[in-house]
Amino acid sequence: MRPRSETAHGKAHRHGTAPQAAEAFGNLGSFCAGVAENIQNGNRTLEGSWHGVSAEVAWRYFHELAQKLRKAAESFKSLKDQYVQIGRMVFAAAEAVKGYLAGLCDQAVEAIFFNLAAIAALASVYESALAPALEALPHAKGNRCSQDLCRNT
Repeated sequence: MRPRSETAHGKAHRHGTAPQAAEAFGNLGSFCAGVAENIQNGNRTLEGSWHGVSAEVAWRYFHELAQKLRKAAESFKSLKDQYVQIGRMVFAAAEAVKGYLAGLCDQAVEAIFFNLAAIAALASVYESALAPALEALPHAKGNRCSQDLCRNT
C-alpha cells in the first residue's frame, strides 16, 4: 500500500467530477449556442416571406428565444470555466497533501534511522566501557547469590 499516492488519488478521484461537470456544461453551452444560431438563421430566412402581425409576433418570439439561448450558452460557458478552475484547485490541493505526506514520511524514516543509530552507538559504548565493571559483578559471571545476601546489600 502506498499511503501518499492512495491519499492523493482518493482526494482527486472523489473530486474528479469537476472536469466531467465542466465538460457537460461546455457541451450544454455549445448546444444552446447552436440552437440559437439555427433559430436566428431561420428568422433571417423567413423574414422576407413572412408578412403581417402574426409574422411579426413569431419573429419577435423566435428572436427573444434565440437571445435567451445565447445568454444560457454564456452562463454554461461561465460554469464550465469555473468547474475547470475548481478541478485545477482540487488537483493542486491533492498534490500539496501528497507532498506534505511525503515530507512527513521522510522525516519519520529519518527519525527512526537516527534513533536506531543512536541506540547502536550507545550499545557499543555501553559494552566497551562497562564490560569490565559488569564482569566484576557476581550476577554477571553466572554466580547466583542467595536471596538473603542480595537483600542485605
